[in-house]
Amino acid sequence: MLGPYEWSQTVRILWNLYRFSREMNRFEAPLQAIPSDVCPFASEGDFDYGEENHTHFRATFPLDIDGCPLKNRPAVLFSGGGGDDGTGYFLLARHWASHGFVVLQPKHADAYTRHFDNTGHFLPAQRLTTWDVWGLALCEPRPWRARCEDMIGLLDEVGDFEGRLDVKRIGVGGYSFGGHVACLLGGVRFRARGESFGAREPRIKAVLNLSSEGGVLAQPKGVWRGLEVPMLLVTGERDKTVWGEGFRAKMREVKCAPQNLIETRVIPGANHFSFVGRLFEVIEDLSKIHPADIAAQNSIFCIVKGATTKYWSERL
Repeated sequence: MLGPYEWSQTVRILWNLYRFSREMNRFEAPLQAIPSDVCPFASEGDFDYGEENHTHFRATFPLDIDGCPLKNRPAVLFSGGGGDDGTGYFLLARHWASHGFVVLQPKHADAYTRHFDNTGHFLPAQRLTTWDVWGLALCEPRPWRARCEDMIGLLDEVGDFEGRLDVKRIGVGGYSFGGHVACLLGGVRFRARGESFGAREPRIKAVLNLSSEGGVLAQPKGVWRGLEVPMLLVTGERDKTVWGEGFRAKMREVKCAPQNLIETRVIPGANHFSFVGRLFEVIEDLSKIHPADIAAQNSIFCIVKGATTKYWSERL
């Protein structure tokens, strides 16, 4: 049952979503050139890719010329936004796989499809997912712990993934709420309702933070000092949080982490949904979108693909 704190934060979040929903979903952005440092990594790589759907996760991996999975490759463990079931963000996963990375995406405990599998009914599953995602926004410790357990449990489950991945070269990435989960696995701690916990996973060698909900998770400065591995934060000038704060809130948080471990990239015109190719992944009929907006969003997504692939190539 929601108490006064939960109700006050719920009203505040709903009001900000109403205020900024149009801006968060707009596709208008300046057309920009891909920076020279990431340009070689923005186009598709040299490998074909394969995909497998498992009970608890989805795998995307590089193939050799005979169509067999490559062996002993660096791996990326990726956590999506609230309600993620491991099937989204496939354009980004395929791009990384074409450059030689194995990508593992868990079906999180807050995923609708996971609740549907457990209940067998649409409405109960939808209610449970909504409650879990709202718990993430309200900083309830339980769903955050569950997400970290999903990620660590997946690494335990797959091992070296039949020889496909190098267990000494594993990175973790995440988008939105998943971005902060990735930070927790890199050593950042979490405080909520008087409780503090960490989920540092020693197998993780690098962290990718795509537009995490920095404005939501107003944490004491000390929690960020625990970061132990390199981290790349990718955000944009129109990147709003559900609290209504802009990208500077996300930049402000990471300034509390050891600066020798932090890289940042702020993309002009990018909003919260620009970083994972949402326009090209979700909307089937692009004829309804202005060609200039399609070109602008494509340039943003190419920068994201290039910057993240370059980062993984250097860190893993």
